[in-house]
Amino acid sequence: MSNNNKRIRSALLCITAGMMFVAYHQDISSPINSLTQASRKLLGVSFDPSTVTVKGKHPFEEGTIGLVINTPKCGTGGLTETFIKSFSNNPYGSKCVGEDLQPKTANFNCGGDRRVLRTHDMESGIEAIQMIRQSTDQKCMIATATRDPRTWLPSVFMQRRAKKMCHATMTKQAFYAEYRKWLMEDAEKIRYFINIARPWLLDHFGSSMTQAMEESRRNGGYATFKREQTSGLFGQCELLFLEMEESNLWPEFLQKAWPGISFAKGKARTDTCPESAANYKSLPQGYIYTKEELAHVIADDVNAAEYFRVYGMWRDDDTSIVIQGQQ
Repeated sequence: MSNNNKRIRSALLCITAGMMFVAYHQDISSPINSLTQASRKLLGVSFDPSTVTVKGKHPFEEGTIGLVINTPKCGTGGLTETFIKSFSNNPYGSKCVGEDLQPKTANFNCGGDRRVLRTHDMESGIEAIQMIRQSTDQKCMIATATRDPRTWLPSVFMQRRAKKMCHATMTKQAFYAEYRKWLMEDAEKIRYFINIARPWLLDHFGSSMTQAMEESRRNGGYATFKREQTSGLFGQCELLFLEMEESNLWPEFLQKAWPGISFAKGKARTDTCPESAANYKSLPQGYIYTKEELAHVIADDVNAAEYFRVYGMWRDDDTSIVIQGQQ
């Protein structure tokens, strides 16, 4: 071997040793795979260094579970993609792959015994969690969100009437008439969506919609809860409660809760239904709900009444529920 090659080989050995030292003291699991084929030849390395890992801690270490348990049309897609993106961007070199696990619950296996679950159905989600969470020692992160009824109801409307309304070109008057008709026809489904996840989830963490919103407003758009108990379904889990109206701050809120997470933004309805975008966007401020309409939607459902009340659309008193003016 020439003196020049010896000097190169010596220098590369020093560089490699330094890389391994840094990787070790960063305390993460990271493949040492940056050597070129030429460098490995000079060093006499016969194995693939991408198979060498340094074990240690990582924000989404082995056994971590990311759960999106959410009311429909409250940013579920973006929150799910946030977990998938974060779990895929890891030193293990693994990606999240969808697997069948439980009806009404999407399950993604991200390698390293890490999973992402997404559900709108609390009951189905509970069954899925019971199947995959072996111990409360596993890191457990739960994200959920809420949305003002003035924007949530139009979003649900567009989803439920997508075939008819998404690409419809009609006057605002005709569009509003369709919306009013839907409110009266689909009230039972609206109550179902309000009840399917959020009340159960908050109750598991010793809170309610009213309490969660009070805490969120004090914090500027988010609230955090943790089950300190080591037993139970959500033992030692962390819950992040988010407001859709502050979604521009979600990357900041998510980082506060779980440092190292990578935010992914979901698609807006106006992007998927451009023909009806103008009429759809006008509903939150332009549509005036009658007392009869909202009374029909709420019926005698306490969770629905609480939901509309915390957003200032209702007031409970001893004799009646009175509609509030538009904000």
